[in-house]
Amino acid sequence: MILRTMESESLEWFRVPVESQWCPQPRYGHSMTRFGDRLFVFGGQLDYKFYNDLLSFDLSSLTTLSEDSDKGFRWTIHSEVTVLPLPQDISHTQPGARTGHTAVAWKEKLYM
Repeated sequence: MILRTMESESLEWFRVPVESQWCPQPRYGHSMTRFGDRLFVFGGQLDYKFYNDLLSFDLSSLTTLSEDSDKGFRWTIHSEVTVLPLPQDISHTQPGARTGHTAVAWKEKLYM
């Protein structure tokens, strides 16, 4: 997954250099929600594979990357990926695989 940042004054996009050995699988249709100092990524798809994994990126690692370059990005896997066809059984506590959805953080919770 390529991470890009935009400078708000110049409206220029910059690619953040990848220094970690692991990053999420490429995808589209996922949700990305800022919650504190983390960006949470849920679900999405790649071709006919649909995901229900929950990942987060530590935004503070962007500022510490240049200070200690061997730390790299700080991606965390909160739930393992399950590649499933749609639709699926909704009796599980973890949300099912989905694409084209939205998410919002509100009052210490993430809603989808």
